[in-house]
Amino acid sequence: MTLANMKEHLRITHSSEDDYITDLMWSAYQWIEEEAQITMSTTEYVLLLDDFPLGKIFLPKPPLVSIDSVTYYDSDNNSQSLVENTDFYLISPSKQKAFLLPVSTSGWPVTYERPDAISIAFTCGADSLNLELQLMRLLVGGMYENREAEVSGTITSSLKLGIDRLMPLVKTWEYV
Repeated sequence: MTLANMKEHLRITHSSEDDYITDLMWSAYQWIEEEAQITMSTTEYVLLLDDFPLGKIFLPKPPLVSIDSVTYYDSDNNSQSLVENTDFYLISPSKQKAFLLPVSTSGWPVTYERPDAISIAFTCGADSLNLELQLMRLLVGGMYENREAEVSGTITSSLKLGIDRLMPLVKTWEYV
């Protein structure tokens, strides 16, 4: 979403509030990512673990684009790499956090005791942002029109209703 797109949505033709609108856009962007637990733009992450869990390794900040590497330090403190479909399976369902499962029925390999024993490099980012961008428009429009924390003298709640209806469509759901 560009500043020009947002100004068109807000029906603003002057440039005197461009910095303010940009700040509102950034705030809305951060709120959506945090509230929905998603990554809206392509971002590289590294997940460090001190040991393998007893099963699934969940990857935060979906949607997952790719697994770039999975490395660990074996019991002799030597760096080893794991290969998808040989050492682990990648499960990446829509609207949920992706996770890794060991191929071996005996589980994950034994690691050396260190805080960075396991390193998983991965890339996340949404490929289609239609709902997220509409949510951003609603948030920025609401913040632009209502610049205080509380609004008095009004009983309308259509903005909140719009956000409440869009957020479940954007939000990442946890496994049970």
